Order: sequence, then C-alpha cells, then structure tokens
Amino acid sequence: MESVKVILLGAQSWSFKDETSGELREGTSVYVSPLQKSSYSNNLSGQKPVKYTLPLSDFEKYEGLDMPAIATMSFEFNFSNGRLYPTDFTNIEPISELVL
Repeated sequence: MESVKVILLGAQSWSFKDETSGELREGTSVYVSPLQKSSYSNNLSGQKPVKYTLPLSDFEKYEGLDMPAIATMSFEFNFSNGRLYPTDFTNIEPISELVL
C-alpha cells in the first residue's frame, strides 16, 4: 500500500433509489487535491480536485472534521483500470491551524 499527502477538501454522504433497477445506492464522496504537481498533464495549471467514492459507513470518519485539511491518503492502485482507490486518510491537520 502506498500513501501521498493531499488536501482533504470535504466529504459528502449520499443516498438515492436507482430509477432503473429500484436498488438503493448510497456512499460517501470524498474530495481531495494532491499536494504534488501532476506529472501526467501538460495542460493543467494549479490543482484539480478529485472525487473518490467510498462506502457510506466511512462518512462518520469525516463528520465534524475541520476541513480543508492536510492529510496522508493511503491508497491501492488498480493496474487493470489505472485508478487509485483510497483506503484511509490519516495525520489529518486542519489548514486553519497550520496557517494561523
């Protein structure tokens, strides 16, 4: 498992009924921005936030946190689809505490 420093921007829980299947869909969206400059894009200036979908039960980890915050994001990389999958956020330090 690897890790990277990120800006943890926010988290949002969601739940809806799929109109096609009738199934209940629910989860947690976590929004982050990497601290390192992206090396794979020559047409990006600054940072582009990324949204990751996690289980709904993960929302309680972020509820009440002072965000934005600097955090260490542990992740797994899926080589078959080229995607990162966050597994945990640790060492969460609110930016408001770092800049004051």
